[in-house]
Amino acid sequence: MKNIYKIVTIIFVLLYSISMEAQDTHLSQYDVSPVLLNPALTGHIEDGDFRIGANYRTQWGSIASSSYTTTGLTFDTKYGSRWGVGGYATNSDLGGFVNSFNFMLSGSYLITDPLQSKYKITTGLQAGVLYKRIDQQEFTFDSQYENGNFNEDKSSGELFSKNNLVMPDFNYGIAYIHTDENVKLRPYAGISLFHLSMPKESFTNASDDRLPIKWSFNLGTKYEINPKLTLDVRTLFLLQRKAKEINFGTLANYKLNDNDYTLVFGVDIRWNDAVIINAGLKHKSILYRVSYDINTSSLNNFSSGRGGTELSIVYTPKKIRSTPSYQ
Repeated sequence: MKNIYKIVTIIFVLLYSISMEAQDTHLSQYDVSPVLLNPALTGHIEDGDFRIGANYRTQWGSIASSSYTTTGLTFDTKYGSRWGVGGYATNSDLGGFVNSFNFMLSGSYLITDPLQSKYKITTGLQAGVLYKRIDQQEFTFDSQYENGNFNEDKSSGELFSKNNLVMPDFNYGIAYIHTDENVKLRPYAGISLFHLSMPKESFTNASDDRLPIKWSFNLGTKYEINPKLTLDVRTLFLLQRKAKEINFGTLANYKLNDNDYTLVFGVDIRWNDAVIINAGLKHKSILYRVSYDINTSSLNNFSSGRGGTELSIVYTPKKIRSTPSYQ
């Protein structure tokens, strides 16, 4: 039975990988930790001096014997009137077969005059390492089948030159944020590039595969309907080699009467993949978010609509001193 689970998982992983064409891990709550979205947003904090975030995502547990999980920790803060510094660590585990760990230091610079409050243009750079590991014991191959029966003691004949890879990694981004609090409509936009070094990620000497650059474009606007209700209408477009991902939707923030609590709710659509339901609660400086992906792709025949669950928590303490605004 264990071998059957392994085979089903491998088939699913291969099919999913082909459809995504080596695309990076994606997060449904891509807005929760901006340092993961665009290096230029490092230190851009609307209502605090620093920000600490944690993310956890699990998906495809309804299909494979082991879930595909992603965890992340982020930190960023303002440094003076023009700089932002921070970093993040993320780890993705593909059912025990492949593991990917990414550690990045992040910095941003405010290009526009920090004394004006109409809009901001920022740029940012991230540098760090990408570590990937495979567990050969978890893989099975056609050569291990004899007369239709799987023989786990038979050699696969596959040659892996290494099980671990450590690669340098660099990201770059630029962002525009409209910050005039006297207007109800405040648009924003950003462009970022990930894996600029295009590191070699092959585990065999016979291949020279490199991790392709991922392009990220985000665009949206915050619209203040009234002092209690604000809408965030947004879209995200990702491109990595031939893999494309399009997200669009709306997130609402509703302040309750005592102002210590804010309700968060909304819906996003990942084109040809999932409908994402978002909900959350902000209490003073802590934001709790949960989202659920309802699978709408062709995999729905196997998943019965059960895609991924994502949890996040972000701590952003209120400003306690008067400093030039970075936003």
